[in-house]
Amino acid sequence: MSHIRRRKNGSWQVIIRKKNYPDIVRTFLEKGTASKWSKLIETQMDQKVFQDMSGAESTTLSQLVIKYRDEIVPELKSSRVHTYKLNKLLKNKICYYNLLQLNSSNVYQYKQSLQKEGLAPKTKCHGSGLKTFLGKCRLGDKSGQVTKYWARLPEPVCLIKLPRSNFR
Repeated sequence: MSHIRRRKNGSWQVIIRKKNYPDIVRTFLEKGTASKWSKLIETQMDQKVFQDMSGAESTTLSQLVIKYRDEIVPELKSSRVHTYKLNKLLKNKICYYNLLQLNSSNVYQYKQSLQKEGLAPKTKCHGSGLKTFLGKCRLGDKSGQVTKYWARLPEPVCLIKLPRSNFR
């Protein structure tokens, strides 16, 4: 059941409480938007298709990369190379996006920034830690350990490809 209330600052807060689901609280500027959103979420809950994305909203790509670098990479054969690539990835602004904001255009911009640095096309693909990291996250590493947030990465992020360049 949802409850909509007006806050002191003039915004509208929606509180949805339903059995077997976590409490969901969200704030909106307009009451109409709040009621539409609450109806949508309640419908998803009734149809049993609702997925709680609160963890993905608060988790950034840099948090995942750091966790991957510290927990999984040391067990790999080429851990020094992977660590170097992931540290380079952590210096880029793409790591500040949370998982719900991350999309294929962000990855494309990251690859364009690598191209501006003067890296060769092969180096962009193999040299950026992002492709390795996203591939492991989506498919699971050799031991099969994938956290619940890694599995929620959107499909287009992993499948992005740059157009072929004409220089060789």
